[in-house]
Amino acid sequence: MKFYKSVAIIGAGTMGHALGLVHALAGCNVRLYDNSSQKIREADQNIGRALETLVEAKEISTHEVAAVQDKIDCVDSLEGAVFDADLIIEAISEDAALKQTLYRSLADIMSPSSTLASNTSFLDVFPLIPDSLQNRAMIVHWYSPPYIIDLVDVVPGPVCDSNNTRQMVDFLNSMAKRPIVFKKFLPGYIANRIQGAINQEVFSLIDQEIVSPEDIDCSIIHGLALRLATMGHVQKLDYTGLDIVQSVFAARSKEKGVPDANCRTLDKLVADGAVGVQSGRGFYEYEGQQVDELFRKRDLNLLKLRRQLSFIRED
Repeated sequence: MKFYKSVAIIGAGTMGHALGLVHALAGCNVRLYDNSSQKIREADQNIGRALETLVEAKEISTHEVAAVQDKIDCVDSLEGAVFDADLIIEAISEDAALKQTLYRSLADIMSPSSTLASNTSFLDVFPLIPDSLQNRAMIVHWYSPPYIIDLVDVVPGPVCDSNNTRQMVDFLNSMAKRPIVFKKFLPGYIANRIQGAINQEVFSLIDQEIVSPEDIDCSIIHGLALRLATMGHVQKLDYTGLDIVQSVFAARSKEKGVPDANCRTLDKLVADGAVGVQSGRGFYEYEGQQVDELFRKRDLNLLKLRRQLSFIRED
């Protein structure tokens, strides 16, 4: 695998400085550029504070801090940032006009072998990118703070060379990240879309004054998050039983103000008798695995996580 030895980060804001740090931690030489000198100063301070936190958490040693900082160079020109960079990461504001202007500038100055990656959260940037960059353009969307959160969304451009995509995925895996490769652009990707659905329900509960914001967070932390952290959501459904999930789903859609909902995949699985762990198959395959052993492992993992959570909440 070709390693991205030189990485240019365009935009030094909330995500830009953190992306500079995560790539420096991976051993890359980073050049960080922003047209605001104020943001550059703040980026330097924020990187320093993040490194202090990583040391406190024993993720890195105090001896490594200087070496990581030495790998990050703040530069005062776009050309100086990108002229020979292996990877150019665009992390500027979510403004289509600004991004398009930047991409046009990059087309004139970046190396013919450079890969262009946008950190955009919701914009389909591919129509904004010049034709000359399309075969090496992709979205590589990180979550804040990227030096802690491992999930990374990877969306190859419509004509992006598949070798470029494989290289990016291999690179992210080498950083111990968890890349998800999309077949096409989807605004918000997976995590943000699910979070948006949660927001909709949470705001509805708050407006109805049925429970307090504290009650909602208590329900999420001590009920939902514990299980999601060990199994995710879809596999958790298999442990509940998809026939039960189907019944609850149907009943929920009959509530006042809740739109009708159905899932063809869920209905077919239940019709086929694939109702989850108990039947040996659901959304996941469990053939050859003992049901009692699956539930025992689930319970042990939940107990371990609950114990750790209690330590965290006490801090």
